[in-house]
This record gives sequence, C-alpha cells and structure tokens, in this order.
Amino acid sequence: MTGLNCPLCVLDLKKETIYYEDRSFIVLRTKNLKGHRERIMIVYKRHEHTIPYKAYERALDILSKIGRKVFSYAPKF
Repeated sequence: MTGLNCPLCVLDLKKETIYYEDRSFIVLRTKNLKGHRERIMIVYKRHEHTIPYKAYERALDILSKIGRKVFSYAPKF
C-alpha cells in the first residue's frame, strides 16, 4: 500500500493484529478500541476515490465471515 498522506498506508503491519489479508483487502484490529472488547476495520489496498461495487460487496462478505470468528463471544453478530 502506498500513499502520500494516507494514515492507513503508513501502518506498521508487523505490529498490527491481522485477521485476514489478500491482494485487495486487509482486516485488522483498530488501535483505539473505544471501550470495546474487540474492534476491527477493513482496508482496501488500492487507492481509489470510489470503491467499485463488486469490491464493496466482497468487503461486506469478508467482514461478515471474519466478524463471526472475531466476535464469536457475542450472542448477536
């Protein structure tokens, strides 16, 4: 990932908890949990102003699958 002023591009992925990664997406734990036990985010690796609809659908699918595992302690996800 490369970008001039992108805070997501300067993440040190070696220090982050990564739950999923492929050529297009990374699912990782957020730095600030804001009082939550667990909090995740998905990052699109390609720098595009508008994410293509197919990529958006795929991101939701990935979040759903990974979220079930990460938040398995919660009764409703």
